[in-house]
Amino acid sequence: MDMPYDVFWHGDPMLYYNYLEAYEQRQKAKNEIFINQENFKAWLQGMYIDYALACNHPLAKQKKPYLDKPIELKKPDIEKEEKEEIKESGLTEKQEQAAIAQFMAFGKLADAFNAQNKGK
Repeated sequence: MDMPYDVFWHGDPMLYYNYLEAYEQRQKAKNEIFINQENFKAWLQGMYIDYALACNHPLAKQKKPYLDKPIELKKPDIEKEEKEEIKESGLTEKQEQAAIAQFMAFGKLADAFNAQNKGK
């Protein structure tokens, strides 16, 4: 917020320093945002360059084609993707829960087996 004309000419002179400090803080925040944005752009450019070099590495047995479209930077909606995968697999929700329970039980069994054989 800019200092109002009336406050500048007729107000307390100390208010000028308060407005000046607030202005400097806003400028500093804008500068930090700008630096972060530029840093992210440089990082992203490095990712593209790294991918391009990896695709055309001279020692690679098989060359990979470069990206057809830009890298998706949005955070994926994991729950939505999981529900779509379940629909594609054709499992009902009960079947899915049973499969998860079996997987968890197998994990506990594997942990117990590893703990038992750790001392051998």
